[in-house]
Amino acid sequence: MSRRVRAESEELRLARETHLDILIAANRYQAELEEIVRGLGLTYTQYIALWTLTSSDASATGLPMSALRDRLLTPAADTTRLVARLEREGLAERVRSPDDGRSILVRVSDKGRKRFEAARPAVQGYHRGQFAPLTTDELALLRSLLRRTLWGM
Repeated sequence: MSRRVRAESEELRLARETHLDILIAANRYQAELEEIVRGLGLTYTQYIALWTLTSSDASATGLPMSALRDRLLTPAADTTRLVARLEREGLAERVRSPDDGRSILVRVSDKGRKRFEAARPAVQGYHRGQFAPLTTDELALLRSLLRRTLWGM
C-alpha cells in the first residue's frame, strides 16, 4: 500500500525554510557572542544579565529578580543561581527595595559595570560585522519583519 505524499506549497516551503534559517542564525549568533564574551571572562548569560542590569531604567536602584529573569533571553535560566554567581564575582548585588523593604532587587556593581563596559567594544564590533552585508534600510526591514512575526507589530 503506497501512500502518496502531497507536494508542499510554495508558501509552506518558504515558511519552513525561513524558520530553519532563523534557527540557524540564532544558534550561530549566540555561539559567536558566547565565544567573544568568554574571552572577556563572562558567560553568555552573565553578559546578558549585565546588559539588562546596566541598560535598565532602574540600573541605579536595581531590578526585581522576576524582571531580570524575564529579560535573560534564555528559557532555562536559573536566575537565583546566576545572581549568586554574579555576587560571588562582585559583578552584582542584591539590595532591599527602597519602596518595599520586603522585595529584593538586583543591581549591577561598579565592577560589573566596568566589566560590561570593557566587553562592549568587542560586542559592538561583532554586531557591526554581523550585519555588514545589509544596508541600514535592509537591516531596519529585517528587524521590522522579525518583530511583526514575533509580536504582531
